[in-house]
Amino acid sequence: MIWFRRGLAIILALEFLVFFLIASVLLRLNDTLLEPAFIKEELHKADLFNFAYDDVLPQAIEDADLPLGITLATSGMVAALREVAPPQWLQEQADGAVDQFWPYMTGKTDSFEITVSLADRVEMAVVETKELLRQADAYNLVFEQIVVKVVEDNIGQLVQLPFGVTVTHDEIEAAVREVTPPQCIQAQVERIMDEMLPYMTGKTDSFQISLSLSDRKVAAGRVIDDLADRKLRGLYNSLPLCTPQQVAQLLQGVISGQLPPCRPPGFTYEDVKILVNINIGASVKQAIQDMLPDVWTFTDADLRSWLSAEDEQTLDSARETISQGWTYSDADLRETLTSQGVAGTEQVFDQARTWLGRVRQSRFLLYVVGALSLLSIGSAGSRRFRGKLAWAAVVLGVVALVSYVAVPRVYDRLIVPALDNAQASVVAEGAQLAMTEKGFALAKTAISDILFGMRSHFVLYIVIALIVLGLTLAWEMWRRRAQRQ
Repeated sequence: MIWFRRGLAIILALEFLVFFLIASVLLRLNDTLLEPAFIKEELHKADLFNFAYDDVLPQAIEDADLPLGITLATSGMVAALREVAPPQWLQEQADGAVDQFWPYMTGKTDSFEITVSLADRVEMAVVETKELLRQADAYNLVFEQIVVKVVEDNIGQLVQLPFGVTVTHDEIEAAVREVTPPQCIQAQVERIMDEMLPYMTGKTDSFQISLSLSDRKVAAGRVIDDLADRKLRGLYNSLPLCTPQQVAQLLQGVISGQLPPCRPPGFTYEDVKILVNINIGASVKQAIQDMLPDVWTFTDADLRSWLSAEDEQTLDSARETISQGWTYSDADLRETLTSQGVAGTEQVFDQARTWLGRVRQSRFLLYVVGALSLLSIGSAGSRRFRGKLAWAAVVLGVVALVSYVAVPRVYDRLIVPALDNAQASVVAEGAQLAMTEKGFALAKTAISDILFGMRSHFVLYIVIALIVLGLTLAWEMWRRRAQRQ
């Protein structure tokens, strides 16, 4: 009978080994994966945001096309982004998101809402953008892509002045460039950015930017006046010499306000201009006055007129997000799940939450079942109380020792090769490859922390088993000594 009981105890011990491993994993998951603190700790150890700035963003920036043909140094853009959203700030936002989302995921709460304030980040972004544009010599590109376009729209390819003088688009562009240096464009662009900032951050519902062009018009007029005068001088110098009769007509004022048909001998170009009352400068001034306004005004209505209906909706959404902060809630999550187009996605998500909630609530039950299992093993292995304790202690200690030895072997021989094979099967390059490698490295670290953290529990169980076994042996020795006496 005793061998039958002990055989039963051994069978129960083997079953307990399986239960012990499963229970240890579930309890460890309770202490790690289901707790926000563990998730945050793993993210901190992975240093994800410094990794993003060091390894992912540079590659992503190199692959990106910037507007207006602007070329920026990758290092400069990464440094600017670090200033706008430093890794520490990003980590704080991630911690807050985990604190909100993870209790919802594990069934502790029925809702969540993540909010990230962005208004102050946008203000910093404007400052950094200005510096980047300065470094990239972007204001010359602004001239090429915007100012030249304005000249084309308002002036066209050719300006016809009096006296047969024409000024081409290229000549006008050169004149505008001469009187509009990059420093001037820089000042105006940065002013526009500053004046649009309250609108973009939601502090105001409209904006009106007025830039005075009068001084530029005057300066450009002087340059074009000189150009037109040189052209008129060239036309005059190409004229034939006047006959005596033509000279007489010029002196009598018969020809006035127009270029004469010939050059009177002994008269300079300046003399002839006075003689026939030619004022090319006045004509240039009037032409510039007619072609360009004194003040260029740009409003939110103008901005919206440039946008499509979809772009306008994006603008309004961006302004709302910046002013109120970026918000993501459980309702948004469910909308995202349903928009995937895969039937049953939301139901699968709810089932996952349910199972995680059950794991979270199983701690007490696992301890009770474990204690009852050890009690059954002890009862089957011995009839005496001391023997029952000894059997339970030995089984607990042996099982814990086997598990302690098995953990590193399972990790090294099963889990790591499986993750390596999965990583090798992923086809990626550039920034995606860097993120893939980081993801698998994070998975290895997290699994290692979960599994190897179990070993400290196993050591505790071994110590408890040794203490209980020692007490039972001491009890037995004391009992025998008492009987001899």
